[in-house]
Amino acid sequence: MVGAIIVMAGNASRMQMDKNKALLPINDKPLFWYSYALFKKLGYEICLVIRECDEAIVKKYVDDDIKIVYGGKTRSESVYNGLNAISSDKVIIHDAARIFIDDETTLKLVEKIKPGFGVFVGTKAIDTIRINDNGIYKTLDRDALVYAQTPQGAMTTDLKNAYEIEKARGFLATDEMMIMENAFYKVEMVLGSANNFKITTKKDYILAKELMEND
Repeated sequence: MVGAIIVMAGNASRMQMDKNKALLPINDKPLFWYSYALFKKLGYEICLVIRECDEAIVKKYVDDDIKIVYGGKTRSESVYNGLNAISSDKVIIHDAARIFIDDETTLKLVEKIKPGFGVFVGTKAIDTIRINDNGIYKTLDRDALVYAQTPQGAMTTDLKNAYEIEKARGFLATDEMMIMENAFYKVEMVLGSANNFKITTKKDYILAKELMEND
């Protein structure tokens, strides 16, 4: 069985709005509902990681048997709380703000999960990227770079082990694959799509509404 943890416990400060962005509506459904509905269709064990203050409204849109846990101070701490509620052999982590993830990409990711490895959805870099080395900027090899997205997945026992190591470091990593790398696991990628963008700003939200409402 596959577990799916949907992370939606952030404060969405960059949206500059008065509510959690995961609850913003598109076609009368909150953003988080779209990935929830996909993972439900695929038959996954679902855990929502939420803010305690959002629990009442979240429960209006999900089945009674869905697992709900509260988030922590960081994204990594929030995912760790979700992992402790999952019993499936494999697990994927997904940002609630990525509402355009599709079942084909998700299934490819899950199929690629195996012991000793982490897997993430990503796309090839299309921009020229430079690194700041003490004020001197150096151009990186674009062909070797990718943009990381979610879902990201692993065997549940492997990811839990990696998170225990990360916990001792203070939950400093920015995503699951960084945590897997820090615990010396290998990481692989499934090619995704630029359509799987994360709704971070008001401009992103407006674009997502237009795409979803015109679909």
